[in-house]
Amino acid sequence: MERKAHIERYTAELGRRYRAQYVAGWVNLADAQFLYWVVRRLKPKTIVQAGVSNGLSSAFMMLALAKNGPEGRLHAIDLPHVFDATDTAWTRPGEPYGVLIPEGKSSGWIVPDIYRDRFEVRAGDAKLLLPKLVDHLDKIDLFFHDSDHTYNHMIF
Repeated sequence: MERKAHIERYTAELGRRYRAQYVAGWVNLADAQFLYWVVRRLKPKTIVQAGVSNGLSSAFMMLALAKNGPEGRLHAIDLPHVFDATDTAWTRPGEPYGVLIPEGKSSGWIVPDIYRDRFEVRAGDAKLLLPKLVDHLDKIDLFFHDSDHTYNHMIF
C-alpha cells in the first residue's frame, strides 16, 4: 500500500506541475481486491497477465498466490509507458494522459520484492510475446487481460 500511495502522490504532483491529468492505472483497489479473492478461491498455479503498468493488480494476485502456497507463479506482459519529463508528449498542459509508470521504475514495480522470484514481467507487445509465452508454459490456470482494450487486440 506504500507503493500505491507513492504512485498516487507522484501522479498528483505531475498533474500540478504540468497542469495535466495523469493516471496511476485503471485497476482500482476494489478491482485488485476482487482479483485477490478470485486467486484465493480458484487456487491457480499459473497466471498469465497481459497489461501490468505499475502493478497494483499484480501485487494483489501475488499476495493471493503466496497465501495459497509456494507453487504459484505470475507471468506478465506489459508495454510500459514510462514517464519522461524531457518528452513534450508527456507534458502538454491541459492534456488527459493515460496510465504512466514513474521515471526510473518498470512494469510491475509495485509488487513487493519478496514475491519477485515468482513474478516475471516480459516487456513488449502482447501480440508478439503472448504466443511465445503460451507455447512455453505447460498450462495456464488463469488469464487476466488488462492491456489494449481495442476491438482488434481483444479479438487477438
